[in-house]
Amino acid sequence: MPRKAPTQVTEHRVTLGDLERSQVIPLLKESKEMIQSKKTAQTISNVKEGVLTAFIGVGAVGIGVAGYAFYEWVTGSSLLSNLTQYKELEKQRAETFKDAPKGGVLNPVLPWWFGPLRF
Repeated sequence: MPRKAPTQVTEHRVTLGDLERSQVIPLLKESKEMIQSKKTAQTISNVKEGVLTAFIGVGAVGIGVAGYAFYEWVTGSSLLSNLTQYKELEKQRAETFKDAPKGGVLNPVLPWWFGPLRF
């Protein structure tokens, strides 16, 4: 059931004397210091989380590089030699198309891009 609006409002005021003020001021300063230390602790926690995230990212990249290096070691090939061989193959293909009739559209970028990736 809804309440009726108040017909009268009473205002209470508390006036502190010198003794009460001298006792309250240290408590207020202490609570302000506690709030500041809590903010500092939160900032330190955020920095720790950021550094941990960065280390995890660097570790993941390191694992990827180590895995690729292991793959290259096991297969006995390297990306540079594969690209060099592919470049030579593309030169040979270009020589065969040199005297081809000029009618179709040949995109020279796609064979180079998709060749090493073996799509």
